[in-house]
Amino acid sequence: MIAGFKPDVIKRICKPEKILLKRFYRNGDLSAMVESTPVRFAFFQSRIVVYAIASLLLAAGVLIWLLPVSVAETAVCASLAAVVTLATLSGIVRGMIAVVIAAVAFAYLLEGSLPAGLAGFSLVALSAYGIERWAILSGRDQKVRLLLSHLRHSRPQNPDEADSRTRELGRLDGCHNGVLYGWALDANDETRASKLSLYVDGRPQAETLAVHYRPDVGSHCFYFDLESLNEPAREASVDVRFSDGRVVPNAPMTVRVPARLTRRKEAVLFMHISKTAGTAFREALAENYRLSEIAYVYPDAPGMLCRNLSDLPLEQRRGFRLVAGHFQYGIHNFFPQEYAYVTIVREPVARIISEHRYLREKGRGNTEQNAASSLIAMLENPEHVNLDNLLVRCFSGVNESELPPGSVNEKTYRLALENLRKGFCIVGHQERLQAAYETMRERFDWKPRGAFERVNATRVGTPEEYEGAREAIERSNRWDLELYAEILRLYPLG
Repeated sequence: MIAGFKPDVIKRICKPEKILLKRFYRNGDLSAMVESTPVRFAFFQSRIVVYAIASLLLAAGVLIWLLPVSVAETAVCASLAAVVTLATLSGIVRGMIAVVIAAVAFAYLLEGSLPAGLAGFSLVALSAYGIERWAILSGRDQKVRLLLSHLRHSRPQNPDEADSRTRELGRLDGCHNGVLYGWALDANDETRASKLSLYVDGRPQAETLAVHYRPDVGSHCFYFDLESLNEPAREASVDVRFSDGRVVPNAPMTVRVPARLTRRKEAVLFMHISKTAGTAFREALAENYRLSEIAYVYPDAPGMLCRNLSDLPLEQRRGFRLVAGHFQYGIHNFFPQEYAYVTIVREPVARIISEHRYLREKGRGNTEQNAASSLIAMLENPEHVNLDNLLVRCFSGVNESELPPGSVNEKTYRLALENLRKGFCIVGHQERLQAAYETMRERFDWKPRGAFERVNATRVGTPEEYEGAREAIERSNRWDLELYAEILRLYPLG
């Protein structure tokens, strides 16, 4: 986890993901992780596939060398070897039965000797069984099953033949510093969060939804913080179970349950306003918390797999100490613990220009016009809420569905002003991130850190290209400018 958590799963995944996870768990470098994350479960990124193909080719080669067969008879031997392999992967007893049947078929079809057939197909079965054991011990078996499920679902299916059963896959990866971690998902519906139960010495203790993001499995990771169990420090047998009662693979395991520590349970709610260096600041905040204590509220990675925070069990929500995301004021209503709102703001005109440069980089808007003309056209025909008084929108807490582009008014502004004055603990400035962090560090007892690095920098255009659009920006974002003036009064730049 961030702040020292380096889980064993790092050793069990392929090289591209290993590099990303090391950066993720050691440094909290979420922005680079999200931008560089490889396609999940890409076939040839799974080492087990490469190892399995290589081992089976070697075993088939040895089989053909041991058995007195011609080149024309090789296809029969290869087919029998494939049957033995599949049978062994589904169970050692089935594999042994398949070896005997394959040896008899070999002797009957090719007029070979039965002992030679038994020896050759036993070698194939042994290789397949070894691969299966290695896959299970390393946790790759569940990912391969998921890969096969993806391939199966990629084929067009008759709605009447669709599998409506829950096919949950997952694994309990390990325990570090009193936190159990792993992943779980329903292969038939990956948009649904799997519900998991924690058992300690055979007794149920907690429930959680697998909604956290991890590069190798997406937003299907789960955590159980054993410190929250109010148990004395001791060794215990723990297991995690799916909603249907099945035990998650690699469980149970014996771990040390730590004694409960007295720590601040106040939740820091970081309202990440777009294009305010919020990603860099979020990563700095995350270094002070365990991954199990962080809720990322974003529509994409590293956001949680959760359409509504109220879907999470109350105890899971109570355990969050940092909630970060593109949300508005009002998210505190989902959490039972004490809370403190913090955010970073930016001069509205500069923020709008940065937002438009980002949109142009993503190919949105009229890219054939010059930058200023393109922005003016978007402001005159508002479609993006991020270009329409976003500061007031975030502080007011009024839902976008109730406040379409172009409809922010004085009433909305007054509500935002009230929430700013009464609801926020600290408001920092993008121009002075270090000072904002130091203020929050004293308030929340965080660890010190060095200078901030720039992340998610826009590479398209320059601010100077937008000089002709300044008047249009100020006119269409009048309420943001007024709110920003009040923020400067309450939280001066100097």
